[in-house]
Amino acid sequence: MVKAEPDHKRTFTYEVREVVPADGHKLPGIQYDGNVATIKVTVSDDGSGTLKASAVAENTRFVNRYAAEIDYTAAGGLNVAKTLTGRDMAEGQFTIKVTPDNEASAYALGLSLEGAEIAMPAAADGVQAVKSALGEQHVVLRQATWARRTPIRWSRW
Repeated sequence: MVKAEPDHKRTFTYEVREVVPADGHKLPGIQYDGNVATIKVTVSDDGSGTLKASAVAENTRFVNRYAAEIDYTAAGGLNVAKTLTGRDMAEGQFTIKVTPDNEASAYALGLSLEGAEIAMPAAADGVQAVKSALGEQHVVLRQATWARRTPIRWSRW
């Protein structure tokens, strides 16, 4: 038991940041968020031997961005994936937003220019959750100009 004077408080400050892989191990196209969240936990003793804790979190939004180019001559769907390590992922805990970069991308993928948010399914600790960004539809992408590519961007909110 921590002995303290009545109404004595102690605050512990923690910084939370994303673990960015070392160079050579980063995933292509991913822009990792350098955000640092701060969590302050205050523990107080009411003098009767009872400890109480309260926490305040600041700057907790992490946004990773992914940019890829899809060749219009390709065929297929668009799957998004998320792996959470350290605990199980609850259904809908993470969403991934797929946003077309321009009208041609939106038309080809059947999305609005605002894009679509995909709620990720539940998955066990360390297991990759995968969901189709286009539902059950599959698309064939074709472009008259052979060399043209249209970028599609997604980000986790």
